[in-house]
Amino acid sequence: SPQFKALREQALKLGSETQFTAGDAASGQAFLAMAGFTPQAIQAALPGVLSMATAGGMDLGETADIGSNILTQFGLSADQMDRVGDTLTAAFTRTNTDLRALGETMKYAGPVAGKLGISLEQAAAMAGVLANMGIRGSDAGTAMRASLARLASPPKAAAEALKELGVSVSDANGKMRPMEDLLADLYKATRKYGEVDRVSFFKDIAGEEAFTSFMALVDAAGDGSLPKLRKELEGARGEAERTAKVMANNLDGDLKSLGSAWEGLRIRIADLIDGPLRSVTQWLTKVVSKVTALAQAHPALTRQLLIAGGALLAMTATIGSLSLAIGVLAGPLAKLRLGFSLLTGSMNVVRVLPALWGMVTGSISLLGGAIGALFSPVGLIVAAFVAAAVLIWKYWEPIKAFYAGVFSGIMERLAPLRETFERFGPVFDAIGS
Repeated sequence: SPQFKALREQALKLGSETQFTAGDAASGQAFLAMAGFTPQAIQAALPGVLSMATAGGMDLGETADIGSNILTQFGLSADQMDRVGDTLTAAFTRTNTDLRALGETMKYAGPVAGKLGISLEQAAAMAGVLANMGIRGSDAGTAMRASLARLASPPKAAAEALKELGVSVSDANGKMRPMEDLLADLYKATRKYGEVDRVSFFKDIAGEEAFTSFMALVDAAGDGSLPKLRKELEGARGEAERTAKVMANNLDGDLKSLGSAWEGLRIRIADLIDGPLRSVTQWLTKVVSKVTALAQAHPALTRQLLIAGGALLAMTATIGSLSLAIGVLAGPLAKLRLGFSLLTGSMNVVRVLPALWGMVTGSISLLGGAIGALFSPVGLIVAAFVAAAVLIWKYWEPIKAFYAGVFSGIMERLAPLRETFERFGPVFDAIGS
């Protein structure tokens, strides 16, 4: 479909231009699709995911999962993925956390924060403050979720503590007040109390498990560090892309970019030769099927052809054996020639003749052994193979015509493939020079 082609082209383009491969880009697209993104939304969100993944040093699939979850939690559209990446990047570059831990925090706190109207930047700033206190990941997420839930719907102990402190959670319209204002009021209201009493108030408001995190957020709102960080996150547009460029500006980044570009080239070449190769494969499948049917219909001919093939191998081995035998005979004959030279060059004929006679009889014995071997059972088997070879000679013309047709067909089918590779001739010439 056109939508699929557009997504594929985007994956190839991003794979050739970034340190992520086309396969990585496709993995990111798959995660976004599983999150319910439309093809158009995937195309809009993926570039932001790439920048965020590079900046955070994470793989594309996991980053896409984090980003898509946050978009859903805070009710943001797909074209806001750049905002998500910029906010999270600014948060983990300014606080003691990382992208994965922030994603884990948002997994628990994001749904509640989004429903209460807390902005992404505000929630990320709160997560960053907790990270600086050593509370990060799921610990920070569950603490934020519990604190926000108890503020939105205070149980009896929390309601009494808030009433005693004179802090109102909601405005005149029943909506929750801005989180920083609420936390700052709690800071002011508890500042006059000692630490023991403050801990008691915060336990009543946030609960036994979350009060330490809630207390850290109240203090950060009171001393101004929380609103300061939130403003920095709100002004961090382009942060992910800038950080990604810095992170990729090294040899490791260059090598990854090279690998991605190389994969893109291989995919493009595969696309070009896909059609011709499929044609050849399909044609060969038909040929094999026809040969199989022929073998089933004519078993006797098939056996003869197999015997003939075996005979060719046997003949090759026999020729090698005969060559060896000739080599064995050549040695004694050379000695015989030497003996005659000695005979003509020496007067001691009587002493030389017995030695020469021994050489001749030895040669004859070796020749007799070779001839006997030809009439042994092994020799007879070889003879059978030779007979099969005669069949090949007898039926050579139809056999030759059959295989000539097969290889002619193969070359005809491979012609488009050859033409495809000829297009890359200038490229290979340039590389060679």
